[in-house]
Amino acid sequence: MRRRFLGAVLLVLLASGCGERVAENAPQAAPVASVDAHEQGRRIYNFRCYFCHGYSGDAKTLAATYLDPLPRNFAATAPDALSRERMVDAVSRGRPGTAMKGFTSVLSEQEIRLVV
Repeated sequence: MRRRFLGAVLLVLLASGCGERVAENAPQAAPVASVDAHEQGRRIYNFRCYFCHGYSGDAKTLAATYLDPLPRNFAATAPDALSRERMVDAVSRGRPGTAMKGFTSVLSEQEIRLVV
């Protein structure tokens, strides 16, 4: 019972930040010309995605333990299993039937492409 309550509280807290614009003190993606695109994508991922997918992409996080179905484990996904455009679509629009919500209200199109 307590685990279920904590899970619900955690999900509410995570979801409450998903629809907001990036806070002023949050890491901002710089223009591609000024900073390496890989580094920009890493910063966005670490700020927005690691809660569920983990820093290494293995989905072994506290938040992930409360989600059903579990977030995608990128470390166990074959490199050719997901096309870039499918990943862009998932980050943009989310995935029905999962906890993956769309980030178009949070990230620009360029930021979505960088994080993918």
